[in-house]
Amino acid sequence: MYHDIDFIFENNTKYCPNLDDPFLQNIRKSRQIICSRIVYKTSEHQTFSVLLKSDNKRNPRRLLVYNHGHGGFPGENDDFAYQMFNDFLSDGFDILFVSMPFTGIDKIGYDFQFDSWDGPSTASAKAIENIAYYQHSIFELMNTGKSHFIRYFIDSAVVSTLMLRGEYASIDYIGLSGGAHIGLYTCSILKNIVDNCVLVAGVMPINLRTSFESFGDAEQISSSFHKANNIFKIINELSASRTTLHFIYNDKDPCCFSEKVAKEFKSQLESKSINVNFNIRHSNNHDYDPTEIRRIISYY
Repeated sequence: MYHDIDFIFENNTKYCPNLDDPFLQNIRKSRQIICSRIVYKTSEHQTFSVLLKSDNKRNPRRLLVYNHGHGGFPGENDDFAYQMFNDFLSDGFDILFVSMPFTGIDKIGYDFQFDSWDGPSTASAKAIENIAYYQHSIFELMNTGKSHFIRYFIDSAVVSTLMLRGEYASIDYIGLSGGAHIGLYTCSILKNIVDNCVLVAGVMPINLRTSFESFGDAEQISSSFHKANNIFKIINELSASRTTLHFIYNDKDPCCFSEKVAKEFKSQLESKSINVNFNIRHSNNHDYDPTEIRRIISYY
């Protein structure tokens, strides 16, 4: 995943888009906020992360890395996310907020240049905003050398966490939906650094993705990636590490991976003797229970 793409990590950057988003404005209040960015030498595309510092100066310090998936920022009706953020911040956790490309803190409003496999090219901001399949498929066109474009999805979490790890006694990762899918690869790189990796309604092997609800975007079905990175091998290596892996699904999820396919995935893991914490909860929503998440992070 990590070869051939030079980049510069800029901590505490003055340029940070989308800080005026209602979610961040609501959640930050008087808390300190630090924005960092990654600038790539082969593309004008940049990735960002936002660190929200808790007012509670508890020791030892703990960090929560969070990715809300394709939604970018939690919406005004995503009370479960607001509750979880406020609970963790009140309890002294700092929160590193990362996003999928072109959503949340990474949302852009301009065309950008990049090196394609056949020479210089331009990505359309209008197409990114209005055409769902274009938003992530554009990365297939980018010349990433020996790397895979998945790194554009995970760099902000991986690089920021590695830069911050010395400041914290423990680090946990939580991802919802697409943030869970790429969270598996994020946690794989950060295994033995991240204590808990909690992945909600986002991880599914290729052989269970043929139904419409499970098919996924370019980064989820890329044959070049899965040819080199078997999902069960990654899960097995993670489960054998110091990082505790948790899969959570909703039985009547209107978006992704409801009870039937989640049970099939669980059965496959068991047949391969791969042990992870696997929970299929009752919910009609694409969400998680903040109390359950809080219990997982507090307990371990």
